[in-house]
Amino acid sequence: MIADATATHPRVVRSESLDDTARLGGALGRWLAPDGVLLLDGPLGSGKTALVRGVAAGLGLAPDAIRSPSFTLIHIHGEADGQLVHIDLYRLHGDADAPASLETLDDLGLWELLDGPGVKAIEWGVRLGDALDALPAPPRIARVRFAPVPHADANEAVDDDGADARRRIALTGDLPPSLPLPFWSPSTPK
Repeated sequence: MIADATATHPRVVRSESLDDTARLGGALGRWLAPDGVLLLDGPLGSGKTALVRGVAAGLGLAPDAIRSPSFTLIHIHGEADGQLVHIDLYRLHGDADAPASLETLDDLGLWELLDGPGVKAIEWGVRLGDALDALPAPPRIARVRFAPVPHADANEAVDDDGADARRRIALTGDLPPSLPLPFWSPSTPK
């Protein structure tokens, strides 16, 4: 059961940049290979797709090819022996924080994708609700929840798009204690 598989060791880490977030994704990608599942949740623009780019890099795929599948719902990258299945459930019918209906998930072909090859990265994993409990647990699973971290200085630099150049994100993940995170200093969101 997937619900039991995610009950490992929660950690909270702080990302000071999109590069940090991508590095965490790389570590997760290597750990999840060849066919684990990554469930991602958090507000729009919190860094979910940036983390998936890192997962792609960790799998030896081109991170620049990763775009959020918000409108197409599914992007498949790579070959069967190094594949990334990137799924975004945000635009499914209903409230973004509520589980989608089993019929909607079935129409999407989600069960076949989960049973197929490759690492599966599912943005808005909360939309799955308890639906995955009926499936056999994948060999490895991680759940990552993004939450904005308040900035100490409201006058921090912004990039050309007007976005915060030092995007900081608290990531709480059900991650194994053996997952190497040498570049992170554990932090608690304020």
